[in-house]
Amino acid sequence: MLKNKYLIKFPHGLMFHRFHRAGSLPSGQGSITSEEFEKIINYVGIKNIISAEEWLNKIKRKKLKKSNLCITFDDGLRCQKEIALPILNKYKIKAFWFIYSSIFEGDLIKSEVYSYFGSRHYKNIDIFFNKFFDYCGEKIISKLKEKKFRQYRQKTILASPFYSINDLKFRFIRNELLTKNQFEKIVDKIIKEKGASLIKMSKDLWLSNLELKKLDRNGHWLGLHSYNHPFQLSKLSYEQQLEQYQKNYNHLSILIGKKIVSMSHPLGSYNSSTLKILSQLKIDCGFRSNMVPPQGKKINPTNLEIAREDGQNIIKMLEKTNNKIF
Repeated sequence: MLKNKYLIKFPHGLMFHRFHRAGSLPSGQGSITSEEFEKIINYVGIKNIISAEEWLNKIKRKKLKKSNLCITFDDGLRCQKEIALPILNKYKIKAFWFIYSSIFEGDLIKSEVYSYFGSRHYKNIDIFFNKFFDYCGEKIISKLKEKKFRQYRQKTILASPFYSINDLKFRFIRNELLTKNQFEKIVDKIIKEKGASLIKMSKDLWLSNLELKKLDRNGHWLGLHSYNHPFQLSKLSYEQQLEQYQKNYNHLSILIGKKIVSMSHPLGSYNSSTLKILSQLKIDCGFRSNMVPPQGKKINPTNLEIAREDGQNIIKMLEKTNNKIF
C-alpha cells in the first residue's frame, strides 16, 4: 500500500471519467485502469475518503474537515461501473455519479464518442488532432496565433496541467471558434473516412436506467450534470440553463423516486444564473471541475462551487513521488 503523501488540505472531490482494462486500449482521453484508480485511492489516503451520503450530511451541517475527500464520476459511463466500481466495493466507498440525461432519449453526446474514436482508432491521439486541424483550414488555425488563444492556454493549463498543446488547441477551436454543428461536421467526416460508425462506437458506452437505479439502491448518489452537456453552459441564457437542469432533474428524480440534491458543472462551466437555478432546485452540493479558486473568491466559495482534483493530476503527483504506476 502506498504511503499517503497527498498534501492538499481542504475538502474537495476527486474527479474521474474514463477507465479501461490493463493491456487494452484506452476508452478515451484521460482513461485509467483499475490498478491506477486503486493506487490513487491509497495515495490520497483511504481514511480521508468519505462516502457520498456522509459528505452531504457534513456539508449541510458545515462539518467537513480539511482532510475530507469524496469520489465523483461524471457522464454516466459504463466503464466506470465495470472497472472502478469493484475497487469502490473493495474499500466500501459510496460515490457520486453525475449523469446527463439526453442519451436516455436517444440523443448521442457525440463528444464522448469522438474521444473514444480518437483513442481507439489512432496509434496516438495527436494523429487524430492533426487530422482535425487539417480539416479546420488556415483561417481557423491562424487564430491559434492570436492573444485570445494564449490567454485560454494560460488559464486552462492552470486547472488542467496534463493537457498537451494539441489538446488545448483542439478544445479552443471546439469551444471558441466553431459552432457545435461545424465541429461535429468535421469530426463526423473524419470518422466516415476511417470507416467507423458513430452508432456502433456508442453502443454500451453509457450506463442504462436500470444500472443507475441499482447504483442508487446500493447506496451511491446520483446527481445532475445538465441535460445534454453543453461545451459552455455559462454562455446559455437563464431560460436555456433552467431547461438543461430541469429536464435533467426530472429524469433522475422520477427514475429513482426521490429528490436530487447534488450535481457537477459540465466542463466546469457555470455563472450566477446557474447557481440561482440550482438553489431553486434545492441542490445542496455542486462541484467544479478544477482546483483553481473562482476569480476573486476562496477555493470553495459556496456549497455549489466545491473544488475537484482530476485523477490525471494525481497520477502526475504519484510519478513525482516515485510511486510510478505506468
